[in-house]
Parts: sequence; structure tokens; C-alpha cells
Amino acid sequence: MNYMIRCLVFIFGCVVTFSVLRADSALDLLGGFDEARIEATFPPRNEEALGDLAKVIYRLQSVAEESLRTRLGESSPANLGDAVEVTGELQRVAAVPIPESLIEFLEFEQLYLADVMTQQGPCRLFSASFPPDAREGDRISGLGVVIELNSEGRWYVMAAPRIQWKPSTAAKIGWQMLGEADFDVTLLSDVQQRSRQPLLADDGDAFYTLMAAANRIGDSTDNPDPAKPASVELLKRSEELTGDWMSLVMETVQITRIVVSEPRRQSQLGQDYYYQIDAVVDLGGVVVKINRRDPSSGPPVIFQNRYPVSVVTAEIPDFLKQRIRAQEGGDAVVSQHRSLIEVDGFFYRLWSYQSEFMNQQGGGDQFGPLIVSAQITDLSPTSDDPAGVQIIGWFAATAVIVGILFFWLWSRLSTVRDRRAKTQRQDREAEHVQLPTE
Repeated sequence: MNYMIRCLVFIFGCVVTFSVLRADSALDLLGGFDEARIEATFPPRNEEALGDLAKVIYRLQSVAEESLRTRLGESSPANLGDAVEVTGELQRVAAVPIPESLIEFLEFEQLYLADVMTQQGPCRLFSASFPPDAREGDRISGLGVVIELNSEGRWYVMAAPRIQWKPSTAAKIGWQMLGEADFDVTLLSDVQQRSRQPLLADDGDAFYTLMAAANRIGDSTDNPDPAKPASVELLKRSEELTGDWMSLVMETVQITRIVVSEPRRQSQLGQDYYYQIDAVVDLGGVVVKINRRDPSSGPPVIFQNRYPVSVVTAEIPDFLKQRIRAQEGGDAVVSQHRSLIEVDGFFYRLWSYQSEFMNQQGGGDQFGPLIVSAQITDLSPTSDDPAGVQIIGWFAATAVIVGILFFWLWSRLSTVRDRRAKTQRQDREAEHVQLPTE
């Protein structure tokens, strides 16, 4: 009997536990927070409540977005601690300083409170970061947890680890285009801070979602004309150009098909591969000098005439695929291929990577512009006789033959003149020479 009672108590305990941790509850992700403690965080009338609110957001920052997204549910009315997502129009934003004693531990100094108008009504979002360029009327969204309910039992206030921004108008055409293509433009501010670094795990969200957005933009037929900056500007003003819509003419050197194995990145990209095109651009007479890793080992490494640039794209156009097949005899993973192309796309950032040339020069890692392509245009000659190459060749060959004949005739005439002059000189000398007598 005691055994049966213990079993019933255990089963009852499990039922209670699962009733508290609902399918759409994220309480188990917040470590130490229950509904009562979350309820006490709003409104943050004192340092303890404000500190706990900051801690909720801090814990959410360490939670993978997929884990939080799997907790999204349809429960109505909502409950404190439920995972929710909101999208709406920004009405107002304010900064709220957190207690100084928490700044060193949490690694942020303030919270941002954003008032948002959604289709269901007004709501408020707390987060530790906010896009500095966001303006009233822009569309923002957040994925987080409920921390306050209204009188109707609908959630009213939420805490989110970060805010996504999709501008209604933007200073940069590229940002505007990306926002309209459902790309989170707030990711670009972090990209700028990683200039001249290799691709890192922190690049993942921006890198793959930007490539997917650029691919969608490439399918559009009414895109604005891209800027055509001088290639050296990509080196001089790289941090200002992140997200800019631009066009570059370049010559391909190597094309590589890269497999994406991580499910999360496959989902963001919409497929399990992408292409990297290593190319060179014309420097337009500018000389680029890069200091060696050890300055005492020699003078800077110099690039004249051309500079390396990298392009990533979800797909390469058919004309490149056909040329690679013709060159390699099939679909090669890596192809050393040269074609003149024009790339319309978005500047990502300067990135660093190892290159054989820089290793030979002792200059450390190579760094260069990384472009996310939306469209690639073929600039290679479209006929077997571009610009009358055969006619030009015929004239060149004729000129060479005429030159050879002229040189031969000139040599013959010179030889005849030389012989005639020599004979006349000998005759004159013979006339003046006094032969000895016996």
C-alpha cells in the first residue's frame, strides 16, 4: 500500500510540474525565476525590481533563439513567463539605467523601453540593446517572455534579449532594400565592429540571412541603380559602407561551392550550400601598401593594379556553371576559372584570411572586401570575334610582313651600297700605291 501511495504522489508531482512548465512557458530557461518573481519586475519602481528585470534579459541573451522559438504557443490568456513574439510600429523609446552594482556582471549599462503599436494593440518591450538609427514609425520586432499582463489577461509587457529593426525609411538605400526583404538590419551594426577579422561564429546570423535576402532581391526587376565606388574606397571607408548597395567589375580567379552542414544555417539560407568567388578588382592606378606582421622584417607588401576581393552568393548564374562544366568536365567543387563579371550586391565588411601570396611575403593574413551578391552579369566577350579581333589580327600580320619585306629590301640596298663603296675605295687606293721596283 505504501508503495502505491508513493507512486501516486510521484505521478501527482509530475502532473503539477508539467502544469507549471507549460508547452509555451520559458520559465525553465530563466534559472531562478518563477511567475511571482517575474511579476515583481514590473513596474520597476525600485533597484531590486529593476535589477531583476535586467537579470531576466541577461539570462535571455544566453538562450538560443531556436530554444525560445520552440516555446511559442497559442495559450490565451497568456501567462507570465510565456514565450511570445511581437511585431509592430515603433512609437517611442527611452533608456533606463540599471543599478551600478550590476553593470560589471551583466556587461550592459542600461535597458531600453520601446512602446510599440501592434495589430492587437499597444505593448511595451524591454531589451538591453536598441538600433540607434531606428525612428518613430519604423517596424521593430522582438522574441522574449511575458513580464506583465493587462486587465483582460492579454500580455502587455515583454522582455527580449534583442530588438530587430526593419526601417520604413533609411539613410542608406541598401538598408532600405534589406529591410523590405525581411532582413534584420540591426545585425549590421555588429558586423561593422568585426572589420578585418576572419568570419566568426558571431557573423552567422547576419551572414546567412543577408545572403538569403540578397538572393531574393536579385530576383526583383525593379531594384534601384547601385553605387559604383572606386575599389580603393572599399579599403579606405569599409566601416561606413556595411550594407551599401553597390556594383563592382571584377575578374574571377577561383569559384568554390561550400557545403552548409548546420541545420540552423541551412534554415536561414534556405539551402545547404553557397558559392564563394575569389576575384580581383582594378585599383585604378592606386598603390596599396600593407605592413608586414613584423615591420622590422621588411618593407610593406605592395599591391599594384589589382587587389583581391571575395564574393559570396546563394547561386551562381548559368553562364558560370556552363563554363565550369566545360572547363572541368563536370560540376567541380573548386574551379580555377577566369571570367570578367559585374557584381551587384551588398558590402559586408573587410575580412581576413590566409593566402599563399601573403605567406610568401611574410605579411600575415590577407584582408579584403567581402561582397554578398544579389546579381552577377557576364562581361566576357559574347562572340568568337569580339570587336573585330580577326580584322585587327589580319592588319597586324600584314604590318609585320610589310615590315619584314621593308627590312629585307633595306638590308639588300645597304649591302649593295657597301660593296660599291668598298670597290671604289680599293680602286682609289690602288691608284695611289707606289709599287716597289726591282
